[in-house]
Amino acid sequence: MNFVKIFRFCARAIIGITERLKRIVFSGPLYIRIYPSGTMCNHRCIMCDIHNDSDDEAFLLSLDREKLSIDDYHLLIKKMPLSVVNLEIVGGGEPLLMKNIAQIFLAVRKKNIGGSLITNGSLLSEELSKTLVESRWNSIRISFNGATKETYCKIHRVDHFDLVLNNIRKLQRLRGKHR
Repeated sequence: MNFVKIFRFCARAIIGITERLKRIVFSGPLYIRIYPSGTMCNHRCIMCDIHNDSDDEAFLLSLDREKLSIDDYHLLIKKMPLSVVNLEIVGGGEPLLMKNIAQIFLAVRKKNIGGSLITNGSLLSEELSKTLVESRWNSIRISFNGATKETYCKIHRVDHFDLVLNNIRKLQRLRGKHR
């Protein structure tokens, strides 16, 4: 008889704790997406609805004032709800244009949540690649549209074909060393 009472008491306690944890952990978004460079980009891809004109520099520079500082991003990451499992770093532009972007990568991983990056890969330096690999960044997606240099240049409207290929190779090499 005592065993049954103890079992029921423990079961209710566990269920109560589980329900409270669910409310705490799942009371917010699972994913947060940030645009650290705003709409600034070093490509003018033909499919981009923001950058399909090459005469938009003045407009883009005016938007530059609206960007958050690195301190703002640190505060955002620190205050993220417990429900967040992944921070996506993307852009209506190129996220790697942001100065100190590596600090965001490190802060995200220090918070022990997943990180995703979408980039055109042209600014993926060896130093940034090392930071991403050493911090065990979860996902890097490089927009590389075109199997040939000619096609790539027509789509991206810049000649970064060889640069991006080399950056991808460096990233793969560094990643292979850290497995």
